Amino acid sequence: MPYAWGGAAGRASLRVSPEDFKVTELAVTEPSGQGEHAWLWVRKRDANTEWVARRLAQHAGVPVSAVGYAGLKDRRAVTEQGFSVHLPGREGPDWSALDDDAF
Repeated sequence: MPYAWGGAAGRASLRVSPEDFKVTELAVTEPSGQGEHAWLWVRKRDANTEWVARRLAQHAGVPVSAVGYAGLKDRRAVTEQGFSVHLPGREGPDWSALDDDAF
């Protein structure tokens, strides 16, 4: 590639791995531990928010519309954010059994 003033002055790589960009959601309030929602704090790596919501819904046996979150976070990053899962009239599943490398 031709350069106007000689060769390149340097090289750089931005966001090569998910660990190069980290986002932690700030919780506005703490869950009370009561009600029909399971509150989950999720750390995810290289996974988008909607994909995680679908996995949580599938694991809980509820529609994805029963999973709530405050906003979309970057996929190509390591992020931490809260999710709620509406479980009316029943106990939630064993969340620790949800084994996935992405979160």
